[in-house]
Amino acid sequence: MNTSVALVNVRFLDQIQPVTCVIGDHDVFYGQKVVALSDRGVAIGVVNSLPFFSPENDKSQSYQKILKLANDQDIEDCKRIYQKQRAVGTIFKDLVAQYGLDMSLDHFKFLSGGRKVIFYYRSTERVDFRELLKSLKQKISERVELHQLSSTDSSTCSERIGPCGMELCLFINSTFKDSNNNGPRCSENKCCLDFKDPFYEDKFSRLPKKGDYIQTRTSEVGRVVKVDPVREEFELLTDLGVLKRYVSQMFIKKLDKNKVKFPVEFERISNETKIVVGRDDLDRIEQASLKFQANEVDKRNKEFVENNFELLFCRPVDDCILPENDD
Repeated sequence: MNTSVALVNVRFLDQIQPVTCVIGDHDVFYGQKVVALSDRGVAIGVVNSLPFFSPENDKSQSYQKILKLANDQDIEDCKRIYQKQRAVGTIFKDLVAQYGLDMSLDHFKFLSGGRKVIFYYRSTERVDFRELLKSLKQKISERVELHQLSSTDSSTCSERIGPCGMELCLFINSTFKDSNNNGPRCSENKCCLDFKDPFYEDKFSRLPKKGDYIQTRTSEVGRVVKVDPVREEFELLTDLGVLKRYVSQMFIKKLDKNKVKFPVEFERISNETKIVVGRDDLDRIEQASLKFQANEVDKRNKEFVENNFELLFCRPVDDCILPENDD
């Protein structure tokens, strides 16, 4: 007699694809939070399918197991770990800027229930990150590893836009297939599209690239540490140790890296990114342009009425008595 095993799909916070788990004796429903085995160890996940069945003797499939239903303490622990995970990316970037290292964070993963973190970074040259590693261990208080990604590694993407969420993520991964079969193009945490859409190509054409040494219209020189194509802005670490944010129009030219006298490290880095250099002037220009366009539309509307009034109403516009303006 053939028997079957009851299964559900479980989604985990840091994974794109759901994991198929054996229900066992647990009473689960759609949306139930459970503690189960993920690809990265024991974690809290959410049931996102109705139960389905598979032959128990089907040895071609391997399934994980739901260990228990998540209680309030499990959920609080998960929230605490998640908040901690969100902070480590900022810690890494701040320390890289502090030590003046030529490296950019691609992504990071937490393993062993949040007790170990691996940072994946990109760099055009070999980086001595020994001091960075010491500082990371002191600030994070967990096991830390740094892995460099090669320039040919396309399984991840160094450019990210922002949070997208489960539904958009599934749409992106099912619609924009990777021709080289190198895995998903997007994760639930950060969008990893290659920006091949003309919309993004147009915006990137007006921006410097991350890692470039450039000069701005304010005669400041520095290294680009972040690019925001949606807002058409970029962040620059200047040679004076100041982190600033600019609109794309402030970018003048790219400089030869070998000819730029850029400090190896800074004693202190000042963050002034709350003010976007050039934004006020750009907003005034855009408002003036919108006002001009509105005036032109009003002018054309008036001309249309004057030229077509007699045709529409069978009498000259001068013969029409218009109501007086109360203003």
